[in-house]
Amino acid sequence: MKAARERGGFLLIELLVALAIFGLCCTMLIKGVFNLMNFAQEFENTLERDQDLQFVRAQVLAIPTYEELKYPESPEVDTLTLGTVNWELDELEPTEVLDVYKVTLRLTWDGGDDFESGEQLLSAYVCRPSWTEGELQEDQNTLKTRKSEKIQELVESQDW
Repeated sequence: MKAARERGGFLLIELLVALAIFGLCCTMLIKGVFNLMNFAQEFENTLERDQDLQFVRAQVLAIPTYEELKYPESPEVDTLTLGTVNWELDELEPTEVLDVYKVTLRLTWDGGDDFESGEQLLSAYVCRPSWTEGELQEDQNTLKTRKSEKIQELVESQDW
């Protein structure tokens, strides 16, 4: 028996332990690759969704009049990856700057193959002198009056 041990070969148990370690390493490597692939796909989907939502926001904010924004004929925009995105004006409020408004849109879309259905609120500040009509006219006139008074006060307080 001593002669067999001196030949310097591997025992069966040593070989099995080496194979088990190799199998664990391969399993962890494959799991890491799949996690990385899933992350890359999710990142790409998120990027495409965000690009579509920015496109919808740009289309909506290009509407020239306040009445069309408030009462749209077709409150939906077709996009490349999300399909049809429905929008509605959630909030429109004038700011302290003349003809600048804070617009909040509610965007909703139905799910597809790559995307789940969802809803998102987007806000933007826009300068739209053409929106100063109707309900917003009074707010803008009040703002103009206050700013004119403030300018007059500054002029009167200066010794030119």
